Amino acid sequence: MTRIAERTTKMRAETSARYRGKPLMVSVEPYELVIREKGRRQCYAVPYIAVFELGARLAAEERRREKREKRGKS
Repeated sequence: MTRIAERTTKMRAETSARYRGKPLMVSVEPYELVIREKGRRQCYAVPYIAVFELGARLAAEERRREKREKRGKS
């Protein structure tokens, strides 16, 4: 697997996710993801650690919700 920091070409992709009816574009950089609406110039850089922390937080919330629902059904 090639490390992103060693890439010589930029990796860009159009996602299937939509915001206000427009697809989101993602650019993979060495230390962050850059995301924007297709057709717009304004973009947001998100560090990978922030993406990981958000994913961990959402997974923990899901586990707590499932545990609460399981406890309520008994």
